[in-house]
Amino acid sequence: MYEAIENIKSIENKAGNASDFLQLFSNKSRLLILCTLFNGKKTVNEIVLLTQVKQAFVSKNLMLLKQQKVVKSNRKGRYIYYEISDETVKEIIAILYKKFCK
Repeated sequence: MYEAIENIKSIENKAGNASDFLQLFSNKSRLLILCTLFNGKKTVNEIVLLTQVKQAFVSKNLMLLKQQKVVKSNRKGRYIYYEISDETVKEIIAILYKKFCK
């Protein structure tokens, strides 16, 4: 009985983590950004042009995604390029891209 209770608590914790993770995909702007980055590295300006999302929203969402270690950035000269850094996110975006973005 005690083992079953511990298992449920473990599952609850994992479900909470999964729920927090999936919230990253619940915002239309973030999803657009991730779909855009699925095809490779982009600057903020490239993301703005491709998604038609305002620059302030793109920057804010990139900051959040970076804090969550979903995207990473690399500076090359004057430009900062963003790309998806989490393999699980790449897999999820691949599925979403195939179903919704093509």
